[in-house]
Amino acid sequence: MADGLLQPAWIAASDGTVQYCNQAWFDFCGAVHEEDINQIWLRSTHPDDHPRYGADSMPGQAGEQVVRCWHFASRGWYRLHGRQMPVRGGSGETLHWFFIAHEAAMMGDTPQRDAELESRAHELAAVNHYLVNALREREAALAQFEQHTAHLGAVIATQAQLAQAELDLDEFMRIVVQRMIELTPATGAVVELADGDEMVYRAVSGVVAPYLGLRLARVGSLSGLCVQLGEILESADTMLDARVDQEACRKINALSMVVTPLFHAGIPVGVLKILADRPYAFTPAHTHTLQLMAGLIGSAIGHQLSFETKQMLLEERTAALNALESEVARRRASEERTRLIIESSGEAFMSMDLDGLITDWNQQAEQTFGWRRDEVLGRPLYDVLVPAGKRDDYAAALAGFLQAVEGQALSQRLELVGQTLGRGEIPIEMSITAIRSGNSFLFSAFLRDISERKREEERLRHLADHDVLTGLPNRRALTGALEQALARANRMQREAAVMFLDLDGFKAINDTHGHEAGDVLLRQFAARIIASVRQNDLVCRLGGDEFVVLLEGLTDGRQDAARVAEQIVARMADEIALPECAVRVTTSLGIALYLPHSGMSADALLGSADEALYVAKRAGKNRYAIAGGAGKD
Repeated sequence: MADGLLQPAWIAASDGTVQYCNQAWFDFCGAVHEEDINQIWLRSTHPDDHPRYGADSMPGQAGEQVVRCWHFASRGWYRLHGRQMPVRGGSGETLHWFFIAHEAAMMGDTPQRDAELESRAHELAAVNHYLVNALREREAALAQFEQHTAHLGAVIATQAQLAQAELDLDEFMRIVVQRMIELTPATGAVVELADGDEMVYRAVSGVVAPYLGLRLARVGSLSGLCVQLGEILESADTMLDARVDQEACRKINALSMVVTPLFHAGIPVGVLKILADRPYAFTPAHTHTLQLMAGLIGSAIGHQLSFETKQMLLEERTAALNALESEVARRRASEERTRLIIESSGEAFMSMDLDGLITDWNQQAEQTFGWRRDEVLGRPLYDVLVPAGKRDDYAAALAGFLQAVEGQALSQRLELVGQTLGRGEIPIEMSITAIRSGNSFLFSAFLRDISERKREEERLRHLADHDVLTGLPNRRALTGALEQALARANRMQREAAVMFLDLDGFKAINDTHGHEAGDVLLRQFAARIIASVRQNDLVCRLGGDEFVVLLEGLTDGRQDAARVAEQIVARMADEIALPECAVRVTTSLGIALYLPHSGMSADALLGSADEALYVAKRAGKNRYAIAGGAGKD
């Protein structure tokens, strides 16, 4: 800042050693820059003034000072009239002395010249006064920012401590509510978890400490409404707020409160609440701290129940640190602590700017997607993670996301397909947060490979629709498939047929040779049915020894179904090897035909096939019967 001044100026240490001279001083004295600035200064000032400066002397009191300096241009000594000011630290100690000249008079000048210089001195004094005030304002702003940074550092330190500690859920929540008392003006803090129609006090501190385990109705309370809406709620004055339980508030002198939801698997399961004994006690900064700590508890709940729900904590922490980074470079130390937590979180993390260019990429992201950090920084997100065929959809989704932000923080959880460097496409879950910073946005996202979860979901869906013993579709799958088959028959003007079949004498074999032999027999029966039908025909096991075959796209339903039935009956003539013996088993079949637009329902068609099966049984078994016709061997 001093290099921009037109007047000579210098800065001395508290002991008087000159540490800096601005360019105007060098120009005035004609001195040359050297390593020891104090020696340069002493050579360019009058020897009589040396006792007041130097390593073993003090520069005197603040105020107007006169220093005689050599003037290079006129080759003579000049008096530099100026103001000397102390620069003090936070505890009032003198850190530096700052001198700025406001007039220069050649020794022996006339009174008229002195008057002119005095006028200029007043002008320079005004400038000096402005600079002093600017320095004080800067010091005040720095002090305020350092206070904010210290507060945020305390929050992050708590988060890091809890993230690394091996605590059970109750102890974890107890520490969080205690820290909320220390970090905010709250007189009480509580974690409430939803249990049916009630909210249960699971962790308490401050004035609510005696109420651990208390149960309150969800309806009629701010906590219950918070769980219902899944969003943060504030009551600045509870006595004027119809949403709160005012009787309970009076009991604990809660005149203001803020509640934020706790999420598990994306579903609100409880709240973290702070309350105070005066209205309007909480600021947005306190609310933000509450959200950060709520994210910690959500993560702990997820860990306790083996679910991945830590993204809220990390999203909030990342958002806070990104906002801090945009304000001042001093956030670097806090950012390093956050980097350590992100790297140890076990989840892939990335951030990007408004143009969609990647600005951060952690080690887990490298492992999940295959690209190193130096390979992706500065590249568009869609170029790294989005499959080529889905990039237009991504661009549209990002534009909609930006439009939805509308100047405030917004978080979303998305399931989408991402591309990797070596494993092709994988399903991922992305939790993304956007925060407006001035005229731009900051984005951070946690990404999880959910391939295993998707496989497990598919396995469960398969189990719901398939028979465990034979692997065939079950009755549930048949119900949906039969409805769709009849609709296709109407649309394509082709006949369909349903075959209902079972084993003749299965119970006797099961009772004689045991259930293990019976299971082997059923699997062999299923295999022979499958071998007798087309690849696109549906074979289902309803239970026991009852099976159903659905035939579609038939030109002559009666003739086509009869041919398949004859093949099944014929295949059952061969022996079936059981664990301890071989048996011969026959089968009986009932066939029901569906004609396009006949109006017969799926249930009616299946019932007709069942009745035809019993016709075949009564006719002697080992044969088939067509509904409305005679049985055949």
